[in-house]
Amino acid sequence: MGNITSNAGNSYTYDSSKPHAVTAAFGNTYDYDANGNQITRTVAGTSYAFAYNYEGRLASVSQSGIALASFIYDADGNRVKGTISGTTTIYMAGLYEWQNSATTKYYDGAMRRTGYATNNGISYVLGDQLGSSSVIVGQNGIAQATNYYFPYGGNRGGSVFSDLTTKRFTGQYHEKGLPGGEGLSYYNARWYDPQLGRFTSADTLVPRPADPQSLNRFSYVSNSPLMRFDPTGHGDCNVHTTASCFWGNDVIATGYNANIYGLRFKGNWTYSRVWHVIEAAKRVDNRLRTFVRSKTTLAAGMAWRKVHGAVTINATNKKAYFNKQEYGAETVNAHQIDFHDYTTRYKDSKNLIYQQSDTNFLNNVIHEFGHLFAGNAKSKSARDDSRQPYSDIYYADIRDANNKKIAGGKGYVSDDGYQSDTYPWRQHPGAGGGEDFADMYLNWTLESFDDDPNGAGESRNTWMNDHMSDWVALAVKNNE
Repeated sequence: MGNITSNAGNSYTYDSSKPHAVTAAFGNTYDYDANGNQITRTVAGTSYAFAYNYEGRLASVSQSGIALASFIYDADGNRVKGTISGTTTIYMAGLYEWQNSATTKYYDGAMRRTGYATNNGISYVLGDQLGSSSVIVGQNGIAQATNYYFPYGGNRGGSVFSDLTTKRFTGQYHEKGLPGGEGLSYYNARWYDPQLGRFTSADTLVPRPADPQSLNRFSYVSNSPLMRFDPTGHGDCNVHTTASCFWGNDVIATGYNANIYGLRFKGNWTYSRVWHVIEAAKRVDNRLRTFVRSKTTLAAGMAWRKVHGAVTINATNKKAYFNKQEYGAETVNAHQIDFHDYTTRYKDSKNLIYQQSDTNFLNNVIHEFGHLFAGNAKSKSARDDSRQPYSDIYYADIRDANNKKIAGGKGYVSDDGYQSDTYPWRQHPGAGGGEDFADMYLNWTLESFDDDPNGAGESRNTWMNDHMSDWVALAVKNNE
């Protein structure tokens, strides 16, 4: 399933013992070990040996016993040092490179590489929908180099790109000095051959077991290279939505998406619950985009990060009380939310995080995001509470179409305008003020206010929309 049979007139050969591993193509041959790692490849009649460390990462490349390249990785599997053809490069978190006393600093924007600085000044990287480096522009605005790609990343023409930056197809490091038709690209978990359109090692994960394409552990982005990219070497993502990266127990891809929204997880979390938190941030981000001023279209996560900054999501595994009443979650400050052990509501559970239904947990997170939002939208002119949204709702007079008061009024409480008087649409039933605001924020985000004849839901939604621009402007300013 999913094997390439021919490419640019070149036929691909496979071995029945490893039906997804290419053994011959483009006049080259390839051999693999029992784990699916490519251990030898013969290119243009020359044989090269690949060796791997105990984690299955490429450690060295040699020819006739002579080392051509070697790589060192840190405890998290990140490449930190590489030597190719006698030239050593130190890699620092993808932000800096040090080579022969020369330093390159990379700049990111909108989740894509936008430029880099060397001893010769700053250059700017213009990319395509996949994040590939397509044009390098100098400080004078003149193009220094261009590059065009075949669907799987092979060079389709343009300049010799690696002479200016090693960031190439989909923004990944490309090492032209490694043996292959065009060299090999480093995709974090493993290496990729852009001419072949296949990884040099089998994926150690099956990111989407229900998808037959995922069962081919050598294939690249489910054989959809025009619309998908792979940031980790473990799981592919759709260019239009990062949600496609979340499926499966792929901690690296999940971490990648957490970074998009500036989220840091502490404590004991499952991948599923991490996904729900990220999904909650995504829902909020989509709603906030309309209200965040920007001269350009905001990429995924940008509105969220402008409004909230970096956020820590902490699982404490401890009980918490307020006035002797146990509670499950709290927004500690404008940049941290704690989820506690909450067995009162869930008698057979050890933790609120894992026992709730998916819908209620997602809604619970967005409710807490409402408190987070209020904490970022502080104002010196706010009355009583520096958090402007709390102050505004306290002094509000929100009424339905029949002129009945439904919220505001210095703590007035009602369930009018909500689909229910309890979970999942009311996370803090019976409470006014800040808790009512957080529930309104939840239903505003999900566009889930009750469509009742008296117009209470519409009144709540209109009140939120009328104030949102001012609140967002405060939050963005406070996070600059």
